[in-house]
Amino acid sequence: LLRQCTSFQFHDTSDTAAIKLSWDVTDGRRLRSNGGNLAAVLLHLRENHVKRYDLIERHIARVLPGFGGFGLEPSYGKVLLQWRSRQGGKTFGAHLTSDGSLRLFCLMTLLSLPGEMLPDVILIDEPELGLHPAAITLVAEMVAGVARSRQVILSTQSPYLVDCFALESIVVADTEAGATRLQRLDAQAYIEWLQDDYSVSDLWLQNVIGGRP
Repeated sequence: LLRQCTSFQFHDTSDTAAIKLSWDVTDGRRLRSNGGNLAAVLLHLRENHVKRYDLIERHIARVLPGFGGFGLEPSYGKVLLQWRSRQGGKTFGAHLTSDGSLRLFCLMTLLSLPGEMLPDVILIDEPELGLHPAAITLVAEMVAGVARSRQVILSTQSPYLVDCFALESIVVADTEAGATRLQRLDAQAYIEWLQDDYSVSDLWLQNVIGGRP
């Protein structure tokens, strides 16, 4: 079971981050947990799953209007992550790309992968970091799609992301006596709040459901 679980954390976008380095073109059949081999994965999709590759580019363009597609040019068995601007066609490398955009590239790719390239259980740590609220909504929609065939677990501190899911899909983590207590929420217990048009994030921020410091 544990071998079929993979955690993904796309936080490292520093100057030495793996995603900003040239990557072996043969390492593109599974996305690494830090997204470092993203360029190789995208190249594999472009050569073997064209529709998936095109879908990823369309998804990114929905929230990054200036995105004109990836520019992947293998050289001596290596490939570097690059993308083209829709205005003027200028090509940008990962080192000239914002942190939020790099994380968006990783998330859109992960959540668009064909079944044979996905683990059975996908754990994503704080996918909302650096993303515009519109991008967070798109990520939530894609998670719901992947969750039809895979179990997807997100850890988040984002009210925007929480509001994208039903109360029954949320597990609240609290610390009690030095241990973590996980509680799955029952919508019926909060039906009066929900009927009064309180959102899930309202219940969270007002400490009705817990999960507060």
